Amino acid sequence: MAAPGMELCTVRHCKQEGQVYLQRSLPEALVDAYLGRLQLCRCAPTLESLQSLLAAHVDRVIYENLDLQLRRPLPPLCFEESVKRVAKGRGGYCFLLVDAFAALLCSLGFQVSLHTATCSPVPEPEVKWGDHAVL
Repeated sequence: MAAPGMELCTVRHCKQEGQVYLQRSLPEALVDAYLGRLQLCRCAPTLESLQSLLAAHVDRVIYENLDLQLRRPLPPLCFEESVKRVAKGRGGYCFLLVDAFAALLCSLGFQVSLHTATCSPVPEPEVKWGDHAVL
């Protein structure tokens, strides 16, 4: 159940068909910088470590869309650039954060796939899907 006031921020519907696993690998120094931002050490790909990584990411990397709201040019959607942004202390909107986190997880040995989603109380028509990204 979503926290009060967050009902529309909860991903309600997600496509899973066409699942493709990502094959991404970051330079070791960038993995270490990202883990430093999360205040975590390298770990084996286990459910417990995934839970720790996710909790640290949610606690320490802010979801923000200030660039979108201020109509600033958006950073490129390149997983390495997204990770550099997070490692330098910035946050971002879902596409940037999911891209960065997916790259980190892949680099740590997790199997990751991306999916389109939408955040709404009722299923949106399929043409509206893609306004949100999830792992």
